[in-house]
Amino acid sequence: MAWSTHELAELAGTTDNTVRYYHRVGRLDEPERRPNGYKQYGVRHLICLLRIRRLVELGVPVSRIGELQADGRLAPEVLLQVDVAMAADIERLQQNRSAIATILRDEASADAPMGFESVASRLSAQDSALLHVCGRMLDEDAMKDLRRMAETSADSVSREIEELPADADEPARRRLAEQLAPILTQHLVDYPWLTDPAAHLTRSRDTARQTLIDALTELYNPAQLDVLSRAGTLAALLYGSLVRRRRGQRHLVPAGVSPLIPTGDLTLSAGGRRRSSTSTSEPIETPEGAGQIMPNFDVQNFYSRYVEVINAHQWDRVGEFIDDTVLYHGETVTREQAIANFESLTDAILDLRWEVKDLVIGGDIIGTHAILRGTPVKEWLGVAPNGKPIELHEITVYKVRDGKFVQMSNVWDIDSLRNQLSN
Repeated sequence: MAWSTHELAELAGTTDNTVRYYHRVGRLDEPERRPNGYKQYGVRHLICLLRIRRLVELGVPVSRIGELQADGRLAPEVLLQVDVAMAADIERLQQNRSAIATILRDEASADAPMGFESVASRLSAQDSALLHVCGRMLDEDAMKDLRRMAETSADSVSREIEELPADADEPARRRLAEQLAPILTQHLVDYPWLTDPAAHLTRSRDTARQTLIDALTELYNPAQLDVLSRAGTLAALLYGSLVRRRRGQRHLVPAGVSPLIPTGDLTLSAGGRRRSSTSTSEPIETPEGAGQIMPNFDVQNFYSRYVEVINAHQWDRVGEFIDDTVLYHGETVTREQAIANFESLTDAILDLRWEVKDLVIGGDIIGTHAILRGTPVKEWLGVAPNGKPIELHEITVYKVRDGKFVQMSNVWDIDSLRNQLSN
């Protein structure tokens, strides 16, 4: 019995085009033709096609099917390669199933960037879109780091930036930049590659840089970009100060702050400018456009007097520097609560002193890198004292209004401290 192309394809469970494709690549012999030109396929063609179909079902590439021996054997290395590829496919499918389960459970967006399904609800529309672009520019390890940042994002700050209108006034921009700066500093310390992502790029540096900058300027409005630029510039200054002082120590834990999705060197490219200093004799400038301070108010002198007072543990005088209420890591606390926080420190470390290593001043914003030194006399941070002195590196961003602090956010080197207390 002879079959047409369509009949043969139907018997083999495939399509006419697939049969013709196997002819073109030399896997299926051409049949004889009838006088009218129509092909006549026989049983041998059907068996050959069924064998090809079986190998394809196993995952054997069509290009390797020609290596099949007369007795049906195939070189082991071919099958091992197929097995490796199949294992990768299974892993990908399992990841997709897990992602779908997460999307259904959290009622998350189905088009969330791959690997970010569990944090999709934390991502703004701009963040999600930017992460899609990042996924084409950065390698898998870098994207995992971005996901870890998103997992512990500071929702309140992220939400305010997302909702910031293009015509936001100067005070609103300054406030958000001041809240974001220590968070970005944390990212730069935890993930140093953000300062130079070359090792994690999957495209050329110029292509990746320009693509991501274009994406930022397309996705974020001018006010949002201004906030990111100011915060990124201050974060870079503080991070650079810390790196110069502490080579080899990498992990910081914020005192009450969780990380936010970073902008890394891209934020710094959005218009901010950087200056660095190796001494504290001259303050470092922050970007142009920072908030203006009171006329005839000497910020550096104000801060120096403040450090003298806290080093003398004169808590009755600290109120001279702190407003009635202060925004501490996004939460409003009273002056008395802020002073109580200082007292709890010196209750555990009687001889605690602050040494300011770097000072950043821009309008009403103060950024510092300080080292706290002393010998704990009682349990602190869950670790008993060991009789040895400790050093605690701290990065702090302050905001001054009417001659007093109205905002404070700091980052502490907790891991290093705990190591010192436990050894």
